[in-house]
Amino acid sequence: MNLNVFLVKNKLEIVMGLLFVFLAIAPVALVMSSNIVAKEAQKTGKKPLVELHDFTYAEVDKLGVNKVVLGSVGYHFADYEQIFDINFRQKNKESIQTLSAKKAEKKDKILYFSGNVKCDNGNGAVLNTDMAEYAETTKTLKITKNFVATSDKYTIFGDRSTVWDNGKKIKAVNIKVKMHTEDK
Repeated sequence: MNLNVFLVKNKLEIVMGLLFVFLAIAPVALVMSSNIVAKEAQKTGKKPLVELHDFTYAEVDKLGVNKVVLGSVGYHFADYEQIFDINFRQKNKESIQTLSAKKAEKKDKILYFSGNVKCDNGNGAVLNTDMAEYAETTKTLKITKNFVATSDKYTIFGDRSTVWDNGKKIKAVNIKVKMHTEDK
């Protein structure tokens, strides 16, 4: 195999691995925009407009349920929202994508995820980090802490990453890639 072709193919797989993270988080922004959930009242002293416990939010269309958000506690205030122990699932034609975190918060059209953030694209690629944020207006995903992205073909370790322009541009810092090969 030509080495240049091999390197281009591996770079493409790395880009695709980071792209799935962007595609998994973007739909959560739409669900949290529904103004059903938000932030903890103890820290701010404000009373929530809506408070939910052990809840399930499902988005249903003509084909059935396609998005589900589960949470242990959710708060909605006038200016921000928060969900604890969030688990988001989106059904696609080929797979079910999931995103989970200890805490999700929305302020000014920016979603913040923290604590054991895990994205699974449903096709074998999984991303783990402790902190990420998604800006709805610019459709920019920032992975702001160390992360590990895995699939059957590679494992990517990195310090942080930014994905914008609908996944067409990706910037990553201090990336290390371990390629998984078959023994012959």
